[in-house]
Amino acid sequence: MQDYSVIVSNKSKTELREEWKNVAFLLVDEALLLGLQLLAQLDHALRVAKERPDLWFGGIALILSGDSFQYPPVGGSASYTPISRYAGQTDDEIQKRLGRLAWKTVNTVVTLSEQQRMKRDPAYGEAVSRLRVRQCTYTDLELFNSRV
Repeated sequence: MQDYSVIVSNKSKTELREEWKNVAFLLVDEALLLGLQLLAQLDHALRVAKERPDLWFGGIALILSGDSFQYPPVGGSASYTPISRYAGQTDDEIQKRLGRLAWKTVNTVVTLSEQQRMKRDPAYGEAVSRLRVRQCTYTDLELFNSRV
C-alpha cells in the first residue's frame, strides 16, 4: 500500500508544526481549480501540521472561494465528480476518493448573487450574466461587439 505522506517542503515535521501552530483559518481562492488529489494531499498535510489526524484538515477552518462556472482543474478531477467513478484500488483512485470525501465535509455554502464589479453598468452586467449561462441575446452580442 502507498504511503500517503505529503511532502510539503524539505522542512521537518517539527518545523511544519511550528509554522502552522497558530493558524486557525486557511483561505483558498479559486478552490474549484483544486483537483481531488490535491485536496486529499492538503487534508493530509494539515492533519500532520496540526497534529490532529482525527479531524478533517487538521481542524483548521477551511474557507474555499471560487466561481463554479469556471473551468475544472487542469490535469485533475473536479471536486464535484461523483465518488462512484473512482471504485478502483490504484493510488490515483484512492487519492481521488479521499479528496472527494474531504470535499463533502464542506458544510456551509455562501452564494454571492449581487454583481459588484459591473454595478455602474447594469446592462453590461446583465449581458455578462446571461453569457455565463449561455443565454445571450442578439442585443447582448451587439453590446459586446461595440466594446471591441
